[in-house]
Amino acid sequence: MTKPMSIAARTRKIVKSHGNDKSAMIAVLQDIQEAFNYLPKEALKAAAKALNVPMSRVYEAATFYTAFSLKPRGKHIVKICKGTA
Repeated sequence: MTKPMSIAARTRKIVKSHGNDKSAMIAVLQDIQEAFNYLPKEALKAAAKALNVPMSRVYEAATFYTAFSLKPRGKHIVKICKGTA
């Protein structure tokens, strides 16, 4: 039986798949969220370390975009547009 990977290990693997390139931070965050269904704090720390950027920069990106969630979410997400169009 194989042991499941830790959040940090999975995050490092995701970052490595993007070439440890700090310009791919948004894509990295998208892949992390896809893997965990939200952005765990441990994953943000691991991503910041692997990308060699301050944690504040990763957190800034994670909180700027409404598509990212720092809290665990349900399996199905319902989004409602309140636009006037």
